[in-house]
Amino acid sequence: MTTPWFASWFDSPYYPVLYRHRDEKEAESFIHRLIHELNPKPEATFLDLACGRGRHSVTIHNMGYEVTGIDLSPSSIADANLHATQGLLFEVQDMREPFPGKFDFILNLFTSFGYFAHETDNMKVLGQVSESLNPQGIFVLDFMNATKVVAGLVAHESKIIDDIVFIIRRRVENGIILKDIHVKDGSKTFDFQERVQALDHNQISDMLEKSGLRAFKAWGDYQGGEYHANSSDRLIIFAKHQN
Repeated sequence: MTTPWFASWFDSPYYPVLYRHRDEKEAESFIHRLIHELNPKPEATFLDLACGRGRHSVTIHNMGYEVTGIDLSPSSIADANLHATQGLLFEVQDMREPFPGKFDFILNLFTSFGYFAHETDNMKVLGQVSESLNPQGIFVLDFMNATKVVAGLVAHESKIIDDIVFIIRRRVENGIILKDIHVKDGSKTFDFQERVQALDHNQISDMLEKSGLRAFKAWGDYQGGEYHANSSDRLIIFAKHQN
């Protein structure tokens, strides 16, 4: 069976190299702003869904909360587990499968959704969110603003990081943003791909509704600004159970 693109790419040593430029201070500032907005009780529990190497989980735990992080990548969870302690747990898991427990808050951050080829798989993720979210809980889905991304798509880009050459080509096919990544590392070459559905606010809201959830707020950036379809950098949706 062919390995899904996200399993091979996210577990690759080149993934963290390519995305090393991500602003850690901005990410930490966003988490603090988000937790302030959510205003959790001291005993609140969090699930960091597709937690990567656990940087957001660690920040939330350091603010005093119990956090579980799950991710499909064994190498990412191995790194995350270097920070594991009482009240901060990490597990390797496919987010389409049942989550380990019930949570007051479930977070899916930095475009970690819309990876699957079939909508049924994306709906499985939201179904697990709905099942594992406590009755008064809140789900936060931080996605790219696909409307703006598609309008400003850069078709070709090259980067050299640590003497590793990354040649990146982007395109949109059948509502999916495709990023082909060719890696030259000395005499070795590798090819990877990212595939993310170009889901807009209405599409995600409809998917949430089908899963028993209701979107009630949206931010357009990591500073908590209003969402505007044509200009916002992000689409950060807050949702809760419909009843």
